[in-house]
Amino acid sequence: MARSCANCGIGQKLARILYAKNSKVYLACSPEEKAKNSITSIRKAVPKSSGQLVFLSLDLADLTEVTAAAQRFLAQESILHVLFNDAGVMTGPANSPLKTVQA
Repeated sequence: MARSCANCGIGQKLARILYAKNSKVYLACSPEEKAKNSITSIRKAVPKSSGQLVFLSLDLADLTEVTAAAQRFLAQESILHVLFNDAGVMTGPANSPLKTVQA
């Protein structure tokens, strides 16, 4: 199970629900510090889970990072059962911090 943007809001709630069901949940997001705080918070909320919470660094502002994150995931797992994409991403102004553009 992989989740994008699990640092807060719906993403964090979904990660907690899946973890409570003893799932192995990859939290694909950034920055790492917020992800680690989210993992700690979820573990405290669901102390009896036998699931796993795994941080997977993913910066959606850089499309090359998306490919790299997928490769890191595949180096650890042979199958992905479910993928939830709920990160709010949109194209910003010309001076946006986006590193790559997809046409």
